[in-house]
Amino acid sequence: MSSVALVAAGIVLGGPARAVSSPGQEPPPLATAGNYSLPAYSEAQGWRVDRHPRLLGDVNGDRRADIVGFANDGVYVSYGQINGTVSVPLKKVDEFGVNQGWRVDQHPRLLGDVNGDGRADIVGFASEGTYVSYGQANNTFTPAARKIDEFGANQGWRVDQHPRLLGDVNGDGQADVVGFASEGTYVSYGRPNSTFSAVARKVDEFGANQGWRVDQHPRLLGDVNGDRRADVVGFASEGTYVSYGQANNTMTPAARKVDEFGVNQGWRVDQHPRLLGDINGDRRADVVGFANIGVYVSYGQANNTLGAPTKVLNTYGYNSGWRVQRHLRLIGDIDGNRREDIVGFGSSRTYIHTF
Repeated sequence: MSSVALVAAGIVLGGPARAVSSPGQEPPPLATAGNYSLPAYSEAQGWRVDRHPRLLGDVNGDRRADIVGFANDGVYVSYGQINGTVSVPLKKVDEFGVNQGWRVDQHPRLLGDVNGDGRADIVGFASEGTYVSYGQANNTFTPAARKIDEFGANQGWRVDQHPRLLGDVNGDGQADVVGFASEGTYVSYGRPNSTFSAVARKVDEFGANQGWRVDQHPRLLGDVNGDRRADVVGFASEGTYVSYGQANNTMTPAARKVDEFGVNQGWRVDQHPRLLGDINGDRRADVVGFANIGVYVSYGQANNTLGAPTKVLNTYGYNSGWRVQRHLRLIGDIDGNRREDIVGFGSSRTYIHTF
């Protein structure tokens, strides 16, 4: 793809289904929004999408995803349990919060195992560069330390133009920083000694200069073909493109894999989140899209293709009252059964649907 068509047409998967709630109403039906819910991390407890990121990652190395929330005063964690529940929130880091100067519109915060010890680390993109707080076996984190003098606002990176992600694109067991600059995709490889390689451009694609826009075209990382290397998945106007991570620190040219999940099929960034996660446990990441009438999945295949989208849930969609501006939706394996689950942050509670 040399450019991105910017013409919008069509309807989101499932067609113009009748809305079952009014805009802004708590997502119904509450009893079936998930297998489990807890009164934490939602609007009723003071959490806001425009101030308080919430992420999923295995920060203690037990192979279960934990909820990590960036509150005003620091970082809180609820640990995933084998029965599909999570522990009560506990503050773990006096950093990365609003009170320490971190802002959603300037400073992305992510989770990924950048040193290969089996525990997800906090990676924050401050104005002056990239900071890391390493997850520890005793359920603590190291103090935040600057590791890369890049990917920050002072180096020209902007939230509304340049996404930054974490994923192991070369399969060495350490998550890498992947940044989508104006001219293309840059990577800084994580190393086992808690350092990073120099930033280098790897793909002349997925950037603003090639027509990709944050408000129209999400870009994600996930291993969609099961080779243990994270791939770049981009949702262009005309469909879904993939650039596969290679063992030699390169990436394949971007190729369209599904004629779905794009602007031309009715998907909108401000209404329909798209995520990556292994929903069926085959060790390949799947595309998970939150459409108007529910959740659709396009399963990753071993032959470098993606399956046709299939509807798997009737809730968590726009017509059920879920709003991008208020209700985050994430994917992670909360119960450790190797199938990733949906976690939705509603108006009054956090809902978990396990697979």
